[in-house]
Amino acid sequence: MDTSTAAQLGVLGFAAIMILAWLASKAAEVSYEAEQLVREPLLTRYDTEDDPDDHDTKVMRRDGHMA
Repeated sequence: MDTSTAAQLGVLGFAAIMILAWLASKAAEVSYEAEQLVREPLLTRYDTEDDPDDHDTKVMRRDGHMA
């Protein structure tokens, strides 16, 4: 194996390692976001009056808009 072939293989190996590291970081990011979605409720119900027994509630989506 001559020097140029070894250099090309080294560059390809380094690129492959960098791509795998990037994929691993993206997988960890997606996993974290999925965990946050599971922990946060999609809708939040809150009472519109002072009396919690009257069941006059409104529903708000996670993005802050009324559902």
